[in-house]
Amino acid sequence: MEYTPLFDNVLVVLEKDEMEITEAGILLAKDPNAPEAEMPLYGEVASVGPGIPRENGEGVYPMSVKVGDRVLLSGTVGFDIRYKGAPSLLLNVTDILAIVTGE
Repeated sequence: MEYTPLFDNVLVVLEKDEMEITEAGILLAKDPNAPEAEMPLYGEVASVGPGIPRENGEGVYPMSVKVGDRVLLSGTVGFDIRYKGAPSLLLNVTDILAIVTGE
């Protein structure tokens, strides 16, 4: 199944060591005792919407992430989906906390 994010939405494939997925498709944290607010997630941006249209109708506001960026997310955002067999999130770009570079 393919997903094309609309407006300022982003599709992020989660790093495999961050989450486990049940046979029913439910995403679980590796540490079930950690509060959700303390569970940062890392993933790679797989698809990006075009952005939000400007008020004057001339173009869109540019997106702050691009396909291939490694990003840090809060553990409580987005819609859980499977993208190309991997646990993924469809979320708003404002739910991304940071672009991660280096180790």
